[in-house]
Amino acid sequence: MTVISCYLCEFLMEHRSVKIREEVNASITHKS
Repeated sequence: MTVISCYLCEFLMEHRSVKIREEVNASITHKS
């Protein structure tokens, strides 16, 4: 159970970081 939740948490964090990276890239392109 703990392994599954840990894997799920990692997946969510990865997805979130990708989303943040996309938002940052969008703001950078908007600035330029």
